[in-house]
Amino acid sequence: MPQKSKGLYGIVGVILLVVVGFGAWLVFGNRAGNETDLTNDPPISGDVICEKVDESTITYQGINGKTALSILKECFGDGVVTTEYPGMGEFVTGIDGVEADDSHFWAFYINDEMSMEGASTYNTKSSESIKWHLDELNFE
Repeated sequence: MPQKSKGLYGIVGVILLVVVGFGAWLVFGNRAGNETDLTNDPPISGDVICEKVDESTITYQGINGKTALSILKECFGDGVVTTEYPGMGEFVTGIDGVEADDSHFWAFYINDEMSMEGASTYNTKSSESIKWHLDELNFE
């Protein structure tokens, strides 16, 4: 094979690799780091939709930049009863007429996992499902 042909095949091969690589990038995009970092999403405007599943369960979708407690208050207004603990924030003791008694407490869950942060400080994301449930205290 003449020397000129080998050089031409090399150039064509490199161009082909670049075209295929660019095509793959266009199809699949640059997805690195975008799956979980939603902190820069703009807040969602519109009505807040809370669903009262039963007397002891409320669910709603998170809203970027709003706390779990502020969304709950948008849904139920004065129907949300809280107790303020200095240095710890507000704790929900009643929702829509259902008060926690000595053996229960209102817990909130993020994507079905109990939150380790208080509702008055936890900033939700639009990708999160928030659930409030009247849980039983268990000291065993």
